[in-house]
Amino acid sequence: MTKKRKRHTPERIAKKLWDAEAMKNADKELGAVLQSLEIGEATYHRWQNQYGGMKASEAKRLKELEDQNRKLKEIVNIIQKMARLPFQIFFLITPPLKLHPPLKGTQRE
Repeated sequence: MTKKRKRHTPERIAKKLWDAEAMKNADKELGAVLQSLEIGEATYHRWQNQYGGMKASEAKRLKELEDQNRKLKEIVNIIQKMARLPFQIFFLITPPLKLHPPLKGTQRE
């Protein structure tokens, strides 16, 4: 039976990396450090490459910026697809604009 996979927040990752460095500086072996933090060696090295030397707040900000960047790329992709549509099809698939009603006194009866 496999363990249930955990998702770690960027703050938690930064904290675990900080703890790992403290344990390694206290002459603890890497295997013991990883076991106490309940992470695998591959995970540790991936986190070290991605978040090494960051504070928890910096890691959180990085994650937020990555999410924002992903959303903006999706929006740009949609706009680029729309730009490739023929002019007539674009107006067929977009809802009509809601124009403001004419001002009082400007309508002819």
